[in-house]
Amino acid sequence: MAEDTPVPCYLIRTDDGRVVLIDTGFAPAAVAATREPGYQGPPLRDYVSVVDQLPPLGVRPEDVDILVATHLDSDHAGMTDAFPNAEIVIQRAMYEAARAASHPRYAMTRAQWDAPGLRYRPVDGDTELAPGVTLIETGGHVPGHQSVLVRLPQTGPVLLAIDAVVSVGQADPETRERPQAARPGGARGGGPDRLRTRWPPVANPPAGPGVLRLMVIA
Repeated sequence: MAEDTPVPCYLIRTDDGRVVLIDTGFAPAAVAATREPGYQGPPLRDYVSVVDQLPPLGVRPEDVDILVATHLDSDHAGMTDAFPNAEIVIQRAMYEAARAASHPRYAMTRAQWDAPGLRYRPVDGDTELAPGVTLIETGGHVPGHQSVLVRLPQTGPVLLAIDAVVSVGQADPETRERPQAARPGGARGGGPDRLRTRWPPVANPPAGPGVLRLMVIA
């Protein structure tokens, strides 16, 4: 992860009162590791867990109805077990790859995403999660990575690419910084290419009803 790269989570309130959380951020163990003597990875600054950021927004962890797991890397799925009432929506390819793999990429947060009692709903490919909220399969960064397209009634469409496009350089195939398949535990294919070819009008599709507001939990 590059220095000063944000790792946000997103909270959506739908018109029918459901609370949707997208990703859960770093695992406590990963945060602790950055503070150990001799740590040589990228610094983690201004960290506040997603659980601590929810109360100022009027949300308790048990209020979350749907948790969208975009993928199971340690900086996105580190507090999955903190939301006991949530249905966890994940691409089937991601879920099966993580459960089958011995790669430390998924093992680091296994205690959180594979905790007893969690309720998963695997989906296959593009899926309408709720009116105005569409999951887009963008495997490449990992098998079964998913991005989220949110259509807001006033703002219009907002594309949460997550790690399908982690920098401006990855969005353009002519200037892409690193092939997606070069990452350990990743998959061949490209999230940026699929977003561009599958959703060519994504910059300005017709806005639809359903989502009241989108809040970023940085």
